[in-house]
Amino acid sequence: QEETMKFETDTATLSAVGLFFVLQLTVYILGVIRIWAIRRTNVPAKLKLKLLENEDNLFDLGLYIGLAGTVVSLILLSIGIVTASLMAAYASTLFGILFTSMIKIVHVRKYKRQLIIEAEKDN
Repeated sequence: QEETMKFETDTATLSAVGLFFVLQLTVYILGVIRIWAIRRTNVPAKLKLKLLENEDNLFDLGLYIGLAGTVVSLILLSIGIVTASLMAAYASTLFGILFTSMIKIVHVRKYKRQLIIEAEKDN
């Protein structure tokens, strides 16, 4: 009987981790592109703040994908369809947390602060 709690790295594990990384990087890039699009929009700062707020689900998408990737990986691992280790399953959530926090803390928070200051100056 094969052990499902193994922690060594094999080709299946590295492939799954790579897939999760690329998927999360893609979501991160889409979020940054969306921020740039809002930044380039020629509207007042208050409206940009509302547009940015409207994109919250996009900025949280990495968390949702990360959790879904972990759940699906654990299900496939437990029924024996894939041979990847637990590291691949948990990497999905880890990448989701890292990329989502990067976009929300580094990009969104910084830009929101700038827009709040701009909006107050306009009043």
